[in-house]
Amino acid sequence: HLDTPPEDYRLPSGGDLFTSSECAAMSASLERLFVILGDESPYEICARESSVMLAERLGLKPPLEFNDPDVQHELFESGNVDELSMWLCWNGANSSCGDREVYLEELRMQPLETLREMMLDQISP
Repeated sequence: HLDTPPEDYRLPSGGDLFTSSECAAMSASLERLFVILGDESPYEICARESSVMLAERLGLKPPLEFNDPDVQHELFESGNVDELSMWLCWNGANSSCGDREVYLEELRMQPLETLREMMLDQISP
């Protein structure tokens, strides 16, 4: 956690997790991070990256929330064109890494009802 000094991390045995030189390097890096990005951005970045790592560890595609059936249902029921387009692009087998942005822009030009039909086709068994 960004607010926990590296010196506070301990091994289960009670020993230090990091050496004093590692702690100094991490503390200096964190200080630079806050100077460069400001006070809020580092927390947002860490939350996003943690979500990506957790999704990957669970064998899921990030963003993690797109895998949640409740989130999918909410998107289907009340999502706007941009939100549905982003989910469809995330889930779409028709998009490769090279043309993902083009595919997303094509989706954003579709009527909301068409996007809902496309999503329903993808989430229905």
